[in-house]
Amino acid sequence: GPFNTTNKYDTLVSFHHGAVAIGAHGGAAFPPWHRVFLLMFEIALKQHIPGVSLLFWDSTIEQGIPTPHLSSIWGPTFLGNGDGNVTTGPFANWDATDGRKLTRAVQNFPHQLTTPADIQAILNKTRYEEIACGSFECMLFEEVHNKAHNYIFGQMGDLFFSPNDPTFWLHHAFFDCLWEEFRQNSQVTNISTEYPSNFGQPPHHPQALMQPFSDWVSPIRNIEGLSTLIASTYYTCDKRPACPHCGNSAYLYCDTKDNRCKPFLSSNSSGEGTSFIPAVIYCDKPIRGNKNYGVNGVYLETYGVSYKGRDQAYYFGDYYNYHNIPRSSGSYRPKYAGYFPTRRPKAGERERYKPVAYTGDGRPCKVECFKREIVGISIYGPCPSSIYINDRGARSSKRETWAKKRQAGVLAPFIDAIGKIYASFKSSSFGLSGRRPAEYFRVKCPCEVQQYTYCPTYIPSGKGCKWSPWQTWEYTQCSVSCGTGTRTKSHTRTKRYSSEYTGNCDGSSEESFTESCSDKPCVGCKWSPWQTWEYTQCSVLCGTGTRTKSHTRTKLYSSEYTGSCDGSSEESFTESCSDRPCVGCRWNRWSSWKYTECSVTCGSGTRTKSHTRTERYSSEYAGSCEGSSEESFTEHCYDQPCV
Repeated sequence: GPFNTTNKYDTLVSFHHGAVAIGAHGGAAFPPWHRVFLLMFEIALKQHIPGVSLLFWDSTIEQGIPTPHLSSIWGPTFLGNGDGNVTTGPFANWDATDGRKLTRAVQNFPHQLTTPADIQAILNKTRYEEIACGSFECMLFEEVHNKAHNYIFGQMGDLFFSPNDPTFWLHHAFFDCLWEEFRQNSQVTNISTEYPSNFGQPPHHPQALMQPFSDWVSPIRNIEGLSTLIASTYYTCDKRPACPHCGNSAYLYCDTKDNRCKPFLSSNSSGEGTSFIPAVIYCDKPIRGNKNYGVNGVYLETYGVSYKGRDQAYYFGDYYNYHNIPRSSGSYRPKYAGYFPTRRPKAGERERYKPVAYTGDGRPCKVECFKREIVGISIYGPCPSSIYINDRGARSSKRETWAKKRQAGVLAPFIDAIGKIYASFKSSSFGLSGRRPAEYFRVKCPCEVQQYTYCPTYIPSGKGCKWSPWQTWEYTQCSVSCGTGTRTKSHTRTKRYSSEYTGNCDGSSEESFTESCSDKPCVGCKWSPWQTWEYTQCSVLCGTGTRTKSHTRTKLYSSEYTGSCDGSSEESFTESCSDRPCVGCRWNRWSSWKYTECSVTCGSGTRTKSHTRTERYSSEYAGSCEGSSEESFTEHCYDQPCV
């Protein structure tokens, strides 16, 4: 494989690495690339266990319950625990290619599972270019798919290493079957030839070779991934579980209240899980995010002191756009506010842990822990050697405060569900009832340009505030498809803090206005004549191969027309092509010399003489035609004396 892996599974994982899978994400080739990837994985499975079939995970089933992280799918019978390092189930203590054990942090981002509305939004479309293309507004299929990656986190939340988690294959098998359901039941154009003209970057071109498959396995083009042979010859998809029988599964039941199949809950849901502890993190230089899989870049980890295991999360905030702002100072040191995950204590017990933070490329970051609260403001400082959190039921009897040091360590505040970080404060955080929230609560950006949702007028001590320039206007879609409608344009700006500033950043961080828009006249439509055919290069250098021919047409609008432009604006077909026979070659004789005019009208000048020859093919010849089909030389010419 491309990274010198030592087994088939790790080799397949390496094929998804962003350094080599250059056409796998962010464009029109996303569905066919992953279809071929799944087929390779299933073939490898069958080599190990003949007759085995790849399962799919319908994540809308877990989405239908209020505690999806407690679903039985995250139990030892199926995928193993979803909290921290995977230590139960068939993938327990699984070694990943990123140097860690297989790890998960399900529910880190709540409401990130696929919903029935997401599925219907895809199936409501009628063209491939409406669900997969090279622009964000039509990447519906890939964007909906991203949600489960964010929800599971761990390796699944890392674009380069997500196939390390076997859940990857089950998740992508589901979306591949969803794509096929769209193709068979919704798509009105030719499912094996329609490919968006807005395909994205060059690796997503219909004729581009899928990488790294074409380098390491067998050449295959993106357009070939749309072939109907794949989903009819090699595999078929079962129907998604539905009420009343829910696929006759012993692990699902039909909830008649909303007519949805739902999972039974895991038996180990008695207070175990993940809690989240606020902290401040300093790193040596800015960290960029990964826009394909959402938030990424700063890893926040806790190592158990009173328990075995390691929990990991990513920085909870949107700092990707922030780091597109140029920094004039080379000594700038970014400061983040995040939440560390640790094991939730059982009733009447406590858990001790040690926090660490580092960047995506392994550079350590400094962590400051909560120290105390002064007039409603949280104070952070160096972390003590021993930190613990208590179960809520135990706290009221011991009457411990956040900053009070005890022999067992320092008691820290925590939030018992990541969703509550973004919820109302009174019902979410432990230890601050009736007080003002910490200034780092519900942070959206790094501290230097924070936009606080609770106390928006807060300015760090010793610093003034200055607004950044307004960003470029962003526009919503016109309210009508023809004629004159309305749209909203908006732009934003962010706060910048510095000891050199004296202002307070009055005003709003966002402006929006409604304006009229004219999309196209509400008239009839008529297609223009088809353009001349365009042909791709023949697939072979000699003999009979294939090529694609395509042509386009455009919509013409006029008050004289009454019809609508149904059908496609592009047609493409595959046809046979014969470039030249696969036989021997011999050159014909050179043609007579041809001369250009002399460079001067009198005196001595120069001229060019050239001749050509052509190739002759025959089964009687064994050689190849080396050399050029044309020769040219420059020579002296004498026209007449200049007198």
